[in-house]
Amino acid sequence: MSDPSPLAAFGDPSNPQRQFSAEAAHARLAELQSRLEQTTSKTKEMAEQLGALQATAQDENGVAEATVNSSGALIDLRLSGKVQSLHPADSSLAILAAVDAAKTLLAERTREVIADTIGSDSEAGKAVLDGIDRRLGLDNDEETRP
Repeated sequence: MSDPSPLAAFGDPSNPQRQFSAEAAHARLAELQSRLEQTTSKTKEMAEQLGALQATAQDENGVAEATVNSSGALIDLRLSGKVQSLHPADSSLAILAAVDAAKTLLAERTREVIADTIGSDSEAGKAVLDGIDRRLGLDNDEETRP
């Protein structure tokens, strides 16, 4: 593929040496169709894998374990016996820390799926990666917490 222009096979009216070639045009269209089918397949694979993602993590003291689904919503929360000896505010902070850790793990797994399917450098990959932390609420520091 010496000429990156998708229309190169159709000739160049300003250059008489590059006349229309039906064979070249057909080959170029077949190549474009193949690339489109590959991209569609990889995008579908990515979407299926991302939709199935879940992440589970604990706070650093093992008080709370949180599981989030592919959109970062909390779907399971387990508290250890340690919670009984904690002040309610400390329990709340442990829960929030576990949820944040699960979301961070989800973001990492999301990046891996994108890299393995459509590629982190592709336009679609960049678009998905661009808002992961924001979408999961990971760009908010603990400063906003009580």
